Amino acid sequence: MKIILKVIIPIITFVLITLILCYIFLKPNILMQYTKPNIAITDLTKNENKSLLKINHNIDFNFEPNDLVKVKSDNIKIGELFEVETKVYENEEYLDPVVKYIKDNFNIEINYKWSFTIKFNSDNGGMIYFEYFIGEIKTNKAINFGFNDGIINDIYYKCLDYEVNEEGLTNRFIKFIDKYHQEEVVLRKGEEKLLESTEYVYFYNAEKLVYSYLFHSKYLVEGQERYNVYQTSYLIDEVGNAVK
Repeated sequence: MKIILKVIIPIITFVLITLILCYIFLKPNILMQYTKPNIAITDLTKNENKSLLKINHNIDFNFEPNDLVKVKSDNIKIGELFEVETKVYENEEYLDPVVKYIKDNFNIEINYKWSFTIKFNSDNGGMIYFEYFIGEIKTNKAINFGFNDGIINDIYYKCLDYEVNEEGLTNRFIKFIDKYHQEEVVLRKGEEKLLESTEYVYFYNAEKLVYSYLFHSKYLVEGQERYNVYQTSYLIDEVGNAVK
């Protein structure tokens, strides 16, 4: 028995060491079969039944008509404002004057389906943006207010009278994400991700649903900052397919 163990143990040890070395040295070669410079397939195994949305595939956005309407306000007074990144409307009191104006003039109730953003372009002036959402889908139904020194000066709006079957649009969105996955940007050595975002937008006045992906990065060349921008955009058809 002792003789058998003396023979078997070295053999088992040799086999294990060989397997470990093969894994270490062969794994990079396996990965390289699915990798090209700067771009790799995200979750290849998990998404093997999904089609790939290619980096730098972009559509022409000239399909949207330029029908933004501008009107003068009746000098709506607002209180002190501050910059706000895009967020869902939650009955913020400082927005009461503009929310009341929207109700009185457009017969629209601003609720959880609307998000807003406040941006300043000077010390005392800027814009309030209201955008309508259908779940995760942003739309181009919008109302914007230009303000200065506590007074609303200009009002802009778009697509307020348009409607869409929201359940049908949501089903298109769900079918799309079930069929596709995004090609991933792989950073070079020393390259740093600055921003990554995915967006779905429905254009009422063009009857088009669009998928967009954006990736920003920076890197250094001889001490100077350089930037890369990677983009993807596709139209989504009535059955949730990406239109090439």
